Parts: sequence; C-alpha cells; structure tokens
Amino acid sequence: MRARKLVLIAAGVLAVSFLVADLAFADDVIWFRARLESCCGDPEPEAEGKADRRTQFKRGVAWKDKFSAKVEIPVPSPGLGILTPLDAQLADVRLVLSRAGVVYAECMLVLDDDEGAEGEAEYHVDLEFRTRTGRAGLRARHGSCDVDLVTPGVQNGVPDVQDGDVATVNVMGLVAVPFADGMFRQK
Repeated sequence: MRARKLVLIAAGVLAVSFLVADLAFADDVIWFRARLESCCGDPEPEAEGKADRRTQFKRGVAWKDKFSAKVEIPVPSPGLGILTPLDAQLADVRLVLSRAGVVYAECMLVLDDDEGAEGEAEYHVDLEFRTRTGRAGLRARHGSCDVDLVTPGVQNGVPDVQDGDVATVNVMGLVAVPFADGMFRQK
C-alpha cells in the first residue's frame, strides 16, 4: 500500500513537472478585449469601438506586446461638440484606463486620415512593443499611451491591461466628456 502511494505521488510530481515545463516553453497568446459602447448619459448614442491587448510568448518569454483601440462616432455629434469634419480633426479624444477605480494610463487617439468627411469619424491608437533581436523596442503606429501618469510628459508604452480593467473614451475640452466605455475580459 505504501509503495503504491509512493508510485502515485511520483507519477503526480512527474505529470506536474511536464505541465510546468510545457507552460514554460509555451508559444501562447494572452488576449484581453473591451467592447466600447455608448455610456454616461449618452452624449453620443451611436459611439462604438473596441480595445485589445495581446501578448505573444515564445518559449515562455513575451516577445510581442500589442495594444490597440478604435472608436467610431458619427459626424455631426452635437453632444460631443463635433459638428463638422474639421471639428472631428481638431477633437482631443482619449482612452482612459483604470483598475479598481484608479486611473493608470491615458491614450491619445488620432483620427484616421480617411475618416471625418463621410459622416463618421474613427479614432485609433496602435502600439507594439517587441523584445525580438533586431526589432526590439516600441513601435507607435497611431497615437500614444502615457503609462506613467505621475512623471511629467508622456511616457509612451503599452498599457498593462488586465482582466476587469475599465476603458473610458473621453472627448477633452474645458471638462472631459465621457461617451463610451467597456470592461476588459480575457479571451
């Protein structure tokens, strides 16, 4: 009986060690997504969008960390003070990220060059950090994210989004006007 218990324990330890080894060398993706929907008194009821963070691992090491978001609004959007395509171009649209009610990052979205004149404005942020040799570093395709709000100036980087974090989209003016939000969930 005692030998049988030892064999079962040894088999369990061996199975766990294979599992840990498999996880340590996994080629995996961790993905969080927030669906951005109209909120906050509906200053723009047709606002919608999404935000994603994807981290890719090779052999257990993160080698690509990407954050992107887009939000679409109709033009005109009187509740946001965006009445013309020029207003859409001049608008300061930001995505504010918070965890447990504490803001930890703020992303400045940029207007897609092809948008605004067709009755719709689409704002983006798209950042990617790679650790791979030869291409290491941050690549900002659209917009920026300040990931250290305590330090003066913009500390551009990929926000550390986690499950349950909240994304709120604001148009900035004399006061911030929130118009869309969503909660990140792991996919």
